[in-house]
Amino acid sequence: MIRKLAGLGLLLISAWLLWQGLHAIEVFMARGGSLASALFEPPSGIIRVASTALALLGGGLALAGRPGGAPLGLTGALGFAALGLLLASAGADISLWRDEALWSGALVPLALILVFTRRG
Repeated sequence: MIRKLAGLGLLLISAWLLWQGLHAIEVFMARGGSLASALFEPPSGIIRVASTALALLGGGLALAGRPGGAPLGLTGALGFAALGLLLASAGADISLWRDEALWSGALVPLALILVFTRRG
C-alpha cells in the first residue's frame, strides 16, 4: 500500500511540474521564440521536461504495480534535483530554481520509497 501511495504522490507532483515546464515553453514560444530555443538555450527546459516525464512514468508504473517504476521514478527525481543544483551553482536567480529545490525534497524520497519497497 505504501508503494502505491508513493507512486501516486510521485505521479501527481511530477504531473504538476511537467505542466509547469510545458507551460513555460508555451509562453516563450507565444512571445516569438522557437521550440528549439525554449528547450535547448539554455538546456534547462529539456532537462526539466525529460526528468519530470520520467518521474511521471515511474510513478504511474508503480501505482499500477508494474515493474520498472522505481528506476524510472528515481532517474527522473534525481534529474530534477540535479537541475536545481546546476542552476543554483551557476548563479541563477533563486526564482529560476526554487521549484526544483523545494519539490526535489518530495520527489527524491518518494522515488526512494519505490526503490526500497517490494511490489505486491
